[in-house]
Amino acid sequence: MEPSELEKEYYYHGLASRPRLVARSDFATVSWEPRYEDNHPVRKEIQNIGNHDIVGKWEDSLCDKIIARLESVDWNSIDVVRIGYKSENYAPIVWISVKPGSLDSVNGLKITSLCREDLLSAGLNVHCEIHEGSVQRLNGPPATVIPHQYPGGGHRPISLTSVLGGQRIAAEDSSTKEGTLSLYLEVGQGPKHERITCALTCRHVVFPRTYQNEVRDDREKQVIMPGQKTFEAIYGTEKEDLKLWESQKNDRYHVHRDACKELITHLASLEHTSSRRIGHVLFSPPSLLAHRGKFTWLPDYAVIALGRDRFGADYNKLNNTIYIGSPTSNLKGLKIVNQGRLKPFWRPAGKSVPLGDLFEIPDPKTQDDPVFVGKSGGASDLTFGRLNEIKSVLRVNPGGGSDFIEVWHWVIIGVGGDAFSEEGDSGSVVWDLDGRIVGILEAGLKGQIPRVDLTYATPMQWIMDHIKENLGPVSLL
Repeated sequence: MEPSELEKEYYYHGLASRPRLVARSDFATVSWEPRYEDNHPVRKEIQNIGNHDIVGKWEDSLCDKIIARLESVDWNSIDVVRIGYKSENYAPIVWISVKPGSLDSVNGLKITSLCREDLLSAGLNVHCEIHEGSVQRLNGPPATVIPHQYPGGGHRPISLTSVLGGQRIAAEDSSTKEGTLSLYLEVGQGPKHERITCALTCRHVVFPRTYQNEVRDDREKQVIMPGQKTFEAIYGTEKEDLKLWESQKNDRYHVHRDACKELITHLASLEHTSSRRIGHVLFSPPSLLAHRGKFTWLPDYAVIALGRDRFGADYNKLNNTIYIGSPTSNLKGLKIVNQGRLKPFWRPAGKSVPLGDLFEIPDPKTQDDPVFVGKSGGASDLTFGRLNEIKSVLRVNPGGGSDFIEVWHWVIIGVGGDAFSEEGDSGSVVWDLDGRIVGILEAGLKGQIPRVDLTYATPMQWIMDHIKENLGPVSLL
């Protein structure tokens, strides 16, 4: 016996990417059939693991036992989360994604049964489920261009300013493969012993996956802002807007018309990618496994030395303040994260959140309340999520070959059933509701459709310490 085709296809109904079930350890004891309310199928959601006994046992040794059970499996990720129907308690699950089509349900049931034995041996009444899914880096073209206006007023999209908050960047030699600018920092010592003002993003935003070498002060590797796709979208939108304003006969629209003409003139001066260069890659580490205590991780970042000419008067004013939009942006997520908080998070009047210290990684054994986080990405704009109490393990092959390594990441679950990230958000800085910097967004877990169920980020403290080891003193602006 194995799950029916109906169960495989609809067991996770409600999850954003429509993942397909392979096997579950309770298959023999718990039957499944679609649920309906008012003639509509009931949807499932993913939640953080919260306060559960598995939190204190997973990262010590239990995870290693589960990985050993997957020795012959082409797996992609192991997540410890809760999944269930909205009207019921969410059951804790060891959730394993495998390459689509690589594992049949018969063998999958054997593996989930063995994993269940390991969990019971650890004193945990937790089940295991295997689904088809892939972990993908979230660089790429934007689905839409977010029409932010310059927060200081005036007709200027945020993509044409130095303000953080979904800034879309790209390497000049691959200008349509875009990601998000993370934040600003100062590193090391320059040739005259001065500090170097830099920006940070993901390595895979500016380098192809197959390029694994270390990069130091590569002045040929120029980075542009905005990327080509975003620039073309802004340019096209403004041209259409100008047609609209010129079609209006009433003179009261002349202010909009003149502002639009002024911006189009400015955009015309930026058509060539060389006019949008913000700097060159100062440092990017090789794609080699790094260690952080008991955790292994892959340093996937690039430090960009910024050019003073491109930023003009803003160069000496660069700081890590995130523009998060109008008061009506993502009210649903805002309402959820504020439930039960003694100190609610409200969007400030200036529409920006100043980022401060690094987020201190809590001890998962003593963490009681969920940690809510936000990000303003180049593709999905402002979103909120919960930081899972247990890190996830990803199985990746950095160069695209046959050699796989296991790396640990924060996992973030979007609130209210919404995705926390989309393709194009790679490099976005993730922050908690007190403005502390949590990490840098890198990848997402996808199922049958290109939506993200879980988002993966590298802790910012790990990245900062790694930069310090290679470039000397580093500080956030």
